[in-house]
Amino acid sequence: MYAPDREQDLRWIRRAIDLAALCPPVAGAYSVGAVIVGEDGTELASGYSRATGPREHAEEVALAQLPQDDPRLAGATIYSTLEP
Repeated sequence: MYAPDREQDLRWIRRAIDLAALCPPVAGAYSVGAVIVGEDGTELASGYSRATGPREHAEEVALAQLPQDDPRLAGATIYSTLEP
């Protein structure tokens, strides 16, 4: 089972921050990045705001990359640069 520690938390939130920098800029909107990490500590999916549409949230973009019934999601952690 994946047990995140401070260094791993920092690694993944930095990855999310890097993703947030990829967001197309829009006045009045936040640029958000998100990473989904499996129990084993591997990246399962990632996304950023407005990646493929003007109203998409980073977390939605990341989750859309995985099947809804993916068993790895049960123990996954999502790192986001903004609280959902």
